Amino acid sequence: MKPYPGRRKLIALFLLAFTLKFLTAVFLRYLLSCAPLGYHLDELVIRGHDYFSYHAAMENYIQSGTYYFFNGKENVYAGRLPHFSLLYLFFRQFLNVAFADFMVLLVQLGTEAISIVVLALLVGRIMASRTMFYLTYLLCLLSWTVSFYSIIVLPDSLSVGLLIFFAYCFYSYLNRPSTKLLLLSGLLLAFVTVLKPHLGMLYLVVGFYFLKDFNFTTAKKLLETPLMF
Repeated sequence: MKPYPGRRKLIALFLLAFTLKFLTAVFLRYLLSCAPLGYHLDELVIRGHDYFSYHAAMENYIQSGTYYFFNGKENVYAGRLPHFSLLYLFFRQFLNVAFADFMVLLVQLGTEAISIVVLALLVGRIMASRTMFYLTYLLCLLSWTVSFYSIIVLPDSLSVGLLIFFAYCFYSYLNRPSTKLLLLSGLLLAFVTVLKPHLGMLYLVVGFYFLKDFNFTTAKKLLETPLMF
């Protein structure tokens, strides 16, 4: 028996996770509106304290053609990279500011729901236990740690989801090496690093895996071999 359920049940588990996380988002938003914790609430989404350096900067680009944000004293033109705000830019082509932010929130919640299922799959495969699959899934459903950041316009939630996707793909590559899995793992790690640069430290871990079996003697001989034309 496989340590995880079939495709239809996985889809059902994703829909359940998305529904519960969306309701959690609504509840957390309600709690914050009752007792403000330093976040500005608009009609549909919670704007984090760094919102002005992400989506507000992109909004300036949409309105004026210049990517910058105002930090309270002056305009900053070399601040946050626009990668996270590209999603906002896409939705702003046909939605207003509030609804564009809300669509980004839905993407974040959807990514979290998928990552819950993927993390459960990863644990189930590692432990070779369907019980561990469901236990991981249940714990993730009950956890509000990532859910709190999923309702705020910040790259933290997406970076966690992409990190889980990378872990699953790289683990799959380790068990069944293929060019496609390695390429997908590299792309996911690159996206994670773009959103949260300090996670670029993971390249050292991946690099060590490939270098530990590298034959430096052979490489040295190849470098010392004169090129023949």
